[in-house]
Amino acid sequence: MPAAPDRDELRRLHFVNALFAHLTGHDLYLAEQIRSAIAFSLGELEAQMREHPEYAARYDAAFTANTLHIMPWPAVEALFAGLPGVLADGAKLVIYGPFNYGGRHTSDSNAAFDRSLKEKAPHQGLRDFEQVAALAARAGLELIDDRAMPSNNRCLVWRRRSGSIPGDVIKLPGS
Repeated sequence: MPAAPDRDELRRLHFVNALFAHLTGHDLYLAEQIRSAIAFSLGELEAQMREHPEYAARYDAAFTANTLHIMPWPAVEALFAGLPGVLADGAKLVIYGPFNYGGRHTSDSNAAFDRSLKEKAPHQGLRDFEQVAALAARAGLELIDDRAMPSNNRCLVWRRRSGSIPGDVIKLPGS
């Protein structure tokens, strides 16, 4: 059993829950559920589904924060490739973090942050909104909100279109 969240973590989790509920109409209920959902990786989900096909389910929403810019691009592609298999028709995907638009940084601080990420690890860096949106579209998702957030971050919300065919939407290189 994970340790109980401290006061600051509870505040952050409460904020995430409130934002998620406002944007999706779904409440994540408990801080522990939020922490578990954020920590739960797509790889773990896929492994469990292979081992226990009865666990396969469709989810009404998925949320990730400050992850796409630290993941290698092939991992971002894999994330979107896996979404059609786990999201129900009409499900929402909420992504929070910094993005470039039109190949340009949205602020000097984002440009500096992007440089610092790439200096630490060449696979890291701010993602171009248009490339992420193209992955989302191929995964059967339509953008329903793009909201400015503090510190030059964005909150992007997509909805899965009804009738999208899971697993046949995106083909990764080598698949």
